[in-house]
Amino acid sequence: MHGGSSLVLDLGAGGGFDCFLAARAVGTTGQVIGVDMTPELVTLARANSRKANVANVAFRLGDDSGHAPVTHGLRRRHERPLRSLA
Repeated sequence: MHGGSSLVLDLGAGGGFDCFLAARAVGTTGQVIGVDMTPELVTLARANSRKANVANVAFRLGDDSGHAPVTHGLRRRHERPLRSLA
């Protein structure tokens, strides 16, 4: 996942850890969007992003409409998680 302008969407982003890994993988021309349903976790993820000085990650508050799939712990289930989404 390098070159071009890759976009990664992390549903259930929590504090943003997986987003930061993805941001490194997509490089400076890519973008990562983290979505979480919990306002406190979105606030935490944004604070973590500022602390880590990560410019290509944005965090959004999702809703509980149930119309979106949720992933959890993908990096723990796959040796190369970003490739599993390609």
